[in-house]
Amino acid sequence: MFKPIEELLDRPEALAHMPALYDTEKVDLENHFFLMRFYHPLSRQSWYAVEYDPTERIFFGWTDGEFQEWSYFSLLEMAFTEVMGVPVMWDVDFKPIRFGDSKAQEVRD
Repeated sequence: MFKPIEELLDRPEALAHMPALYDTEKVDLENHFFLMRFYHPLSRQSWYAVEYDPTERIFFGWTDGEFQEWSYFSLLEMAFTEVMGVPVMWDVDFKPIRFGDSKAQEVRD
């Protein structure tokens, strides 16, 4: 099931399981877990969240699209972004996966 990411603004409990920013910085990259996935249906862009700061509403994770990289991305920015009237979506059924077991690892190698 997919929901507009803006629904997370009113559901902080959905983010309560996320490690805080920098909590996993000493973990080898291959052992980082993608815990949530966001994407835009009209593009190849996806964001995989590993950590989250509820005060700043910032995620750290893997960005997959034209460029693949570890980066920070804003819940607020994504929640208010629409392309041709289509919002960024939250993949509610996404199952956590270790970076080393994901297809994203192939890009890095």
